[in-house]
Amino acid sequence: QQWAWEKKRKLKKKQVSRIHSLTGQKEVNVDAKKQYEFLEKGPPFWNANSGLINQKSTFMSYWDSWVFVLLIYTAVVTPYEVAFIDGGQVTTLFILNRIVDLSFVVDMYFNFHLPYLDVGGQEVHN
Repeated sequence: QQWAWEKKRKLKKKQVSRIHSLTGQKEVNVDAKKQYEFLEKGPPFWNANSGLINQKSTFMSYWDSWVFVLLIYTAVVTPYEVAFIDGGQVTTLFILNRIVDLSFVVDMYFNFHLPYLDVGGQEVHN
């Protein structure tokens, strides 16, 4: 099963506009213009038909970058915090760690709603 945006991306190869042979004026194909605008925005985040998140969406690429930054933060700050900082106090670092924890919980939710790839490389939606 293919995502709708993947089908539309194939239409990008079609000519978006053509030059009228007699007048030399540009004639714009409205459907192609809408498809081009759709491609500029990127694929949708949520597939309403299957209830799954599109792993190729622009938001998910930004989210993956955010989670990578959080992982680096955790790898650097946690050893320092364990070794040198006394616990039990609500500090800025404590609040920042709860925000990181919440981000990881949201990431788990996203991962539970991503389709997986079968042996042939096709996305499995059910």
